[in-house]
Amino acid sequence: MNLPMKAAVSSIFAATLIAAYATPPVTTATFEFKTVPTTVHSVKTTRPRVERKSTPTMTSDGFLRVGTKVPNFDMQILNRKGKTSLKQLLGKKPLIINAWASWCPPCQLEAPLLEKAWKQYSKKVTFIGVNLTRIDSVSGARKFVKKYHISYPVLLDTTGHFWQSYMVISYPTTFVVSKTGRLLFAYQGSLTAPQIQELVKVAEK
Repeated sequence: MNLPMKAAVSSIFAATLIAAYATPPVTTATFEFKTVPTTVHSVKTTRPRVERKSTPTMTSDGFLRVGTKVPNFDMQILNRKGKTSLKQLLGKKPLIINAWASWCPPCQLEAPLLEKAWKQYSKKVTFIGVNLTRIDSVSGARKFVKKYHISYPVLLDTTGHFWQSYMVISYPTTFVVSKTGRLLFAYQGSLTAPQIQELVKVAEK
């Protein structure tokens, strides 16, 4: 391959990498939980897509509708005794719930940003991590939390109840929940710092 051709190939490869790492912006105009293209910013699951009838709380794709009550959960808190439920978390502040797996590169990418945001916005919003333990492991979750110095509560979805009831089909997925338990917004894929700021604004409305 001659030098001009090598240069052209290199340019195309660089452009492809930039496009692959670009994360779509967070918007709040609509929320039908659109499927995110399979790029490095999210890891797709192989869970089969089941067509359902659209209901007031769920789309025909089986996703939660914005504005509806989110399902309750009751999970063990990592590195602490006892469990906590959604009902116990509601009432004081809105929630930003981030579902992740320790082996997921996009989850690793956003972890330091979420920890930084938690420290910055903890008076306004409660951050909750949910390790998808059914497809991960407790030891993996512990290593992840230690590595990224996560100080906000992390819950263990050992039964897969959260994974199934919240229809998590891409990792990571982040849910914004109001103080009364209604879904305000959700996002599939690794978040950037500006996007996390936008989610905090959505939570405060």
